[in-house]
Amino acid sequence: WAYFEYTIRECKNDKPSCTAGTNNFTVLTESQAISLPSWDAVQNLYLDLLEPSIDRNGTFDPTIYELIAMFNDPSRVNLQGDYTTTYTITQGDCTDSVELTVTVIKNPE
Repeated sequence: WAYFEYTIRECKNDKPSCTAGTNNFTVLTESQAISLPSWDAVQNLYLDLLEPSIDRNGTFDPTIYELIAMFNDPSRVNLQGDYTTTYTITQGDCTDSVELTVTVIKNPE
């Protein structure tokens, strides 16, 4: 004969968890993109794609400066296309990333 003793305990995950949210995008016409007045405006455009509860002190890769340089590259045939960056947050040992995309389309005729 054998007797068993069971102890039921809550399983806790000691690993920290963080989230950068879900991938997101927006669409701008060429004229809307050109009319963005500053680096801050471009950064805010991308930050506005984040879910409200996401930390706004993350990093962009490529950076906002690099995205602006891509948009203003004189060798581009046109301004249309996707301008995607990876936004990364770090909280303690936890890191998470999300892709944020601004798609520039032709101006309506």
